[in-house]
This record gives sequence, structure tokens and C-alpha cells, in this order.
Amino acid sequence: MKQTQVVGVLLALLCLGTTFDASASGTIPMQFCFRYNIDYDDDDASIGDDYFIEVDAGPGSAPKARGLKVRVEDLDADPADPHPFDGYASYNGVSPGCTPVLDLAVDHQILITTWSEALVGGNVITVRESQFHSVTFRDEHAFQETVNQGWPNPYVLHANHVKERHWRILAAAAFAQYRERGGLSGRTYFIYDEACPFAGGSCSLDGSVWLDPAGSEPYNRHKYGIVHELGHAMLYQTGAGQWFVDFLAPTGVCDAGRADDEGWREHSKEYQSAAASEGYANFYAALVFNDILDSDCRMEEIYSPNWDNDPATPADRAFNCTGDPDPIDQPTSATDYLGTMCDAPTLAMGTALDWQRFLWDASKGPDSLAFVDLVDIWVGSTPSTWCPNGWPVFPPPPPFLPPSPPPPPPWAPCWPSDRMIFYAHPLNGGPLTVDEYYAFTDAMELHGVHTGWIPM
Repeated sequence: MKQTQVVGVLLALLCLGTTFDASASGTIPMQFCFRYNIDYDDDDASIGDDYFIEVDAGPGSAPKARGLKVRVEDLDADPADPHPFDGYASYNGVSPGCTPVLDLAVDHQILITTWSEALVGGNVITVRESQFHSVTFRDEHAFQETVNQGWPNPYVLHANHVKERHWRILAAAAFAQYRERGGLSGRTYFIYDEACPFAGGSCSLDGSVWLDPAGSEPYNRHKYGIVHELGHAMLYQTGAGQWFVDFLAPTGVCDAGRADDEGWREHSKEYQSAAASEGYANFYAALVFNDILDSDCRMEEIYSPNWDNDPATPADRAFNCTGDPDPIDQPTSATDYLGTMCDAPTLAMGTALDWQRFLWDASKGPDSLAFVDLVDIWVGSTPSTWCPNGWPVFPPPPPFLPPSPPPPPPWAPCWPSDRMIFYAHPLNGGPLTVDEYYAFTDAMELHGVHTGWIPM
């Protein structure tokens, strides 16, 4: 297969330096910095974006290409040493998205090549056309000029204004890893620009991501959607495995509801295993693009949730991810959506919205948890062995409290909230202090995500 080459990988190039006077050796110091000239359908300063837009990109600017794979080649240099730089731009520090300062020979022609790959915090993110495509996208003609002392400072080059989807994917994913990595390093996240191989649409499987480019609402145009799927991949790459069964609860049993041909929704009632999995991924996306220290949290779905199940009220994709999702047009519940809007039975059920809000609240306040703690609790809850659907064959045992050991199978609880409650307790070796543990379980109880099998 012929390798796909795309013009527009290098979307903005800045050459920085305080002076361009040639030295005695005929060189000038030069630093190349890269930005992405991209946009998203959910790119709006009123929808979260405390970072990425307001901080990372800056008003009217473009996001920094954190950790971008770059090669600077001197076409007139000794063939044995033609590359002043061949590696990854920085992802943090004072010059994110920049190469080191390079000594370039005056009057030599240089060629800069960039790839749709980034190295952030020890983790590689690589965007490919498909799982069968062995190379990343690249631009071999992003920048080719002769080094001269007349280059302006800064030197800004917009090679092309084409807004290609693979750069949107890389920009969002690399920024997400810059913001939060869950304590992981040395991982590689493959993101494929094609539909999910087993179910269509977009998905995460075995630590990789598929983003469907087709349809009127392609996921690669939604940064929250991109990072949501990356969140699934990151949790898998903790080594805890992947909870992979049919997790959807029967339709028609919740006021939010789903049509028979629909999958899960932010507010649909699902078995708790599904609600926890999707809630964690949505929380990761919210955390990446919002400031946990702010009082607000907003994000956007790729569809328009009908929060109050009333077709007469207007629906909006953007919603509040800390309280009532749409308190003006579709008021429902600021805390427990499942308990307020969903029909019985609700035991061992949940919604992604409630799980997301629980995790957000657990990350705030004087006893707040770091994201790495929440990832640790996820791992300790052994998601690969969560209950898929229904209840175990045997009835639940008499109540027992942590840190008492759980009874042996078949009595052992297998729902995410029970596993997390037991693992997180400090006397069970969990990552939390006593105060953090009670803040964690209080947030869980507030948002109705606890099955009640293990009393808190």
C-alpha cells in the first residue's frame, strides 16, 4: 500500500531567537516551535476549555503541538550527520511543542518533516489510517527553506490551512496525556482513523482506539469524544484488563430510555458495570478540558441528550458535568439521576452521568483525590471480573463492613462500587487515608452509584 502523505501536518512553525548574527563558524541558533491549525465541533470557550483554549492555545491562537515527532534535516550537510534534530518536541516546560535550540549552517537548505505521533510523559500516541497501516501520517514538505540571517523573529509559517482529522485526533490525545496520565508511563496508544472492527462506530479495545470518520457526526471532530475513548484505552493499559461483555440493561425501564437500536447514553440506565466504565471515561474527558479547582464543569456530547424525556423541551449537547446537566431547559437532578428519573428496578444499575459526577466530586474539597488515586481504585476493583448483568445466582450474604474480608464466592460482591469501597479502605491496603475514604464514599452515596451490598 502506498503510504498516505498529508500536507498540513506542520500547521504553524515559529523560529525563535534573540539574535540571528552568524557566528564565526557560520551558524545561527534556531528553535522551531509547532502548533496545530485545527478546530473541533465542540470547540467553544463556553463548553469547559479552561485549558486547551484559554490556557494552552490562547485567545485566537492554535494549540501547541506537545511532544510532536519532528525531523530537521540539513540537505547540504555531511550525509553521515544530516539531522540537527530527529526526535520529539518538548511536551511541557517553558517551550512546549518546541525543539531544542539548534545551530544551523547559514545558506544551507533545511527540510522539516513531521509525523502524526507524539511522546508525552513517556507515553507514545500514534495516529494511523487503520490497524493494518504500519506507518503514521507524515508531511515530508512541511517546511523547506534556506537558512539565512534575515529570518524574522519570530518566524511564523503556515504551511497549509487544511484542517485534517488526524491532527485533531493527535492534538486532543496528546494534550490529554499532558494533563493526566493516571501514573502510567512507557505505554503506546494506537489511534486508528477507522470504524470499530467488531461493532462499527467508535470504540476502544485492548488499549487501542478506533474513531469512525464516517457519518454526519464523526468522532474525530469532537475532542471530548476522542479523549473519552482514550480514557478507556488508558484504563485498559493499567493492566487491570477490560470489562468486555454486553453491558446494556433492557430498554424501556428508565425514564431517560433508549430506543431498541441505540447503545448506551450518558443518562440511560445500565448495569452498573457499564455505567462505571463509561462514567470513568467521561470523567477523564471532563477533567482534561476543565479545571478541577473551578466551580464549573461543562462538556459536550456528540448527540443531544433528552435529559427530562420530554420532546417538547429543547435539548442541548453541552451540559453541566457537576450538577443538574441542563437546569434551565430540562431540569432533572443535581445529584442522583438514576434515583430521580429512572424506573425500578435500580439495584445494581447506574448511569454514566451519576458516575461521572461522583468522580468529579471525589476530586474536589479538602480531602480530594488525585486522578492517579482514582485509577488505582479502578485497578484494585478488578474490572475484568465485574458482574456483566443480572445478579449472581445466590442471594447476598448478611451485611459486612470493610475492612472485614468479603465472604468467598459465590457470596463475594462483584459490582464496581462494592469492589471500590472494599479496595479503597485504608485498612485493606487501599490508596486512601481515612478522611479521603469517607469523602470518596460520601460522594458515591450522594450520586446514588452504590449498590448497597456492602454498607458504607
